[in-house]
Amino acid sequence: MDEVGCGLPSSELLALDVGIPVRHIVQCQVQMAAAHVNPCLLVGWDIDACKVICVPFDQEWFKHTSAMLSRILLAAAPLAGKRPNLTTIPGHNNFVDFTA
Repeated sequence: MDEVGCGLPSSELLALDVGIPVRHIVQCQVQMAAAHVNPCLLVGWDIDACKVICVPFDQEWFKHTSAMLSRILLAAAPLAGKRPNLTTIPGHNNFVDFTA
């Protein structure tokens, strides 16, 4: 079992190629914010290996990302149940680039 990432900010942690999808690291950030937990361990495994990543809560990343997402959701809210064309909402492309 390999353990990596302890103490790294999310921006550096996301840059590591540890074999765990980035969306899971992003999910950890959201869940830590909701549960007021810091840090958390993210475990990924397959037939050949088990990886454990220590994911610290990144306040700046979360504040920036949640503000961007709030603007997108507020822009989409007046659509009254219609599916929004997200690419036309200001800030959506920046959000996608930032969270990629």
